[in-house]
Amino acid sequence: MTSNVTMIMTCFLLLFLGLTVVSGVDHHDMPVQVFVLAGQSNMVGMGSVEMLTKLVNNNMTRATYEHLVDDNNAWMTRDDVKVFFPEIQGDEPVPLSVGLGFTNERFGPELEFGRILGDNYDGPTLIIKTAYNGKDMAVDFRPPTRGIGHSTTWQQGGSKDLPEAPLPSEEYGKAYHKMTRTIHSALAGIEEGGWFEGYDTWELKGLVWWHGWNDHMYPKKLQEYEEGLKHLIRDVRHDLNTPELPVVIGEMGQNGIHPLGPAESKTVEMRRIQRAVAHADEFRDLTRFVMTSAYYIEGGETYDGNYHYNGRADTFCQVGKAFGQTMVQLLEDYAHMATGSAD
Repeated sequence: MTSNVTMIMTCFLLLFLGLTVVSGVDHHDMPVQVFVLAGQSNMVGMGSVEMLTKLVNNNMTRATYEHLVDDNNAWMTRDDVKVFFPEIQGDEPVPLSVGLGFTNERFGPELEFGRILGDNYDGPTLIIKTAYNGKDMAVDFRPPTRGIGHSTTWQQGGSKDLPEAPLPSEEYGKAYHKMTRTIHSALAGIEEGGWFEGYDTWELKGLVWWHGWNDHMYPKKLQEYEEGLKHLIRDVRHDLNTPELPVVIGEMGQNGIHPLGPAESKTVEMRRIQRAVAHADEFRDLTRFVMTSAYYIEGGETYDGNYHYNGRADTFCQVGKAFGQTMVQLLEDYAHMATGSAD
């Protein structure tokens, strides 16, 4: 009798172990998918955690945001999606959660972007943020193939008590090179095997560029922006050895779809440029444009004066979703294109 019971228990154990092996899928042969979020202060992250807390706790809006909290109403964290933002967070990536923006009371597009891209992939996801406050394309993000520009010390905030002079050549491209160094550093971190346990390979999947404010304020910089953005896309693809890197361009959407005021014409021109680059024959297959002005909310509460989309959490969540959904669609389109070209 005892031997029969033992045999039956052994069979059940083997069956359980067999089911466990079949149902448990090992994804460690998959690379870490890597995305870069680059740009200025909006990409740094100016969405208000205070407002997001209100949205989560308001019965009228909770359904839209409840995925951001756990059963205890604490902010959800994701170990399968991490954010590397050395400018703010230090030298190690941290799990995706709320508060990874300019301070821990702010967040950026990474919150919803990371959720969408993480949900779309069975392996781990790394988001590299290379965003720096107040950095322009004409000087700071100037790509190498653009050469040296013609900016002056006054244009870059130098003291008006000193004579205006050409900007030293070493000032050009500092933010661009910082961006590429940060990306290479992150990729090396993955290869060393410590950032995602059991994973030491990666695939650079896409770049989101949300930028434009500092350039649009100066006519000369605005005039150069279109060529600058084209060179930046080419140079990033070259320097990261990813010639077909998908790129999403976020519109400079501050002040909404119909901007008013003295800078109206400059704003409209910057948006035209950003859209034109995304739709140019050279880039259109692997580049998309996101109209962020559609998510700017007129009136209502503001959490950052009249800057940074008023610091509104709902806006930053919507922009992050739009970036994420657009990137997913772009990756699908790219896969179909690659499959079609192979047939």
